[in-house]
Amino acid sequence: MLPLLMKLPGALLQLCLWCCLFVAGVWSAIVVWEDATSGQRGAWLFAGACALMLGLLLGLNVYRLMLWRRRRSRRPSEELRAERRRIARDLHDGVGSQLVSASALLDRQDPVQQRLAEQLDQCLLDLRLVVDSMDGVEDGLLLRMARLRHRLQPALAQRGLSMDWDMPEVDSDEPQGLAAQALLMITQEAVSNVLQHADATELRVVLSLEAHGDAPAWHLRVLDNGRGGAQLARAGLISPGGYGLASMRARAAQVGASLQLEAAPLGGLCMHVVLPVRSTTQP
Repeated sequence: MLPLLMKLPGALLQLCLWCCLFVAGVWSAIVVWEDATSGQRGAWLFAGACALMLGLLLGLNVYRLMLWRRRRSRRPSEELRAERRRIARDLHDGVGSQLVSASALLDRQDPVQQRLAEQLDQCLLDLRLVVDSMDGVEDGLLLRMARLRHRLQPALAQRGLSMDWDMPEVDSDEPQGLAAQALLMITQEAVSNVLQHADATELRVVLSLEAHGDAPAWHLRVLDNGRGGAQLARAGLISPGGYGLASMRARAAQVGASLQLEAAPLGGLCMHVVLPVRSTTQP
């Protein structure tokens, strides 16, 4: 797509040069038309017709390139938003209902079925979070995080996990677009790791705007009081090749953020993401 867009200035220049040549040719033909022979007139008419066809092709090419640039608008079209809402409803009403029904059929007193029920609950939570992300692609980070908290609260309460959710007031510099989506997905992945591997009883999600060097930055921290880094390393989550950490770091790097794992004051692990304010408005 980028090479195609780079051709737009060249196509405009070609069209401008054609207009100059066409006008010059028409003027020259008008000046000498009376003294020209019938053969010369026929040749000029044929050349003029070919020039008109060439100009039409150049104009269509410029118009096509301009339409392509318009489709790169940061705001998705109404048709695209409607299709996303339709897919989200189908996922929620179809797949979500099946997961709820399957979970209700299981005996949670049986250890094996209880484990299966927990996996189904996790799948249902992930599905609902995907639906939320599809339905709120234009929302800022704070609204996305509020929706995430609403989805997480029942699942955490069912696991006996208390959650402290610390978010700032609405700020004009809050992350938007791709930056907001990246931080949301990193938070979701970090909380999922805590639920599945940390055996924690406390969870904190903190978002704050703080100084980072000489510039302000958004700091996202997900802390727990679970087993900490050694156990998670044995599970493959924070090893250099661990997919969970690799995926979160890739999302952070995509929007110009950094991600580090630290010892948490609660005794477990702290996932710390730093996003400079200048990177928060990526489309």
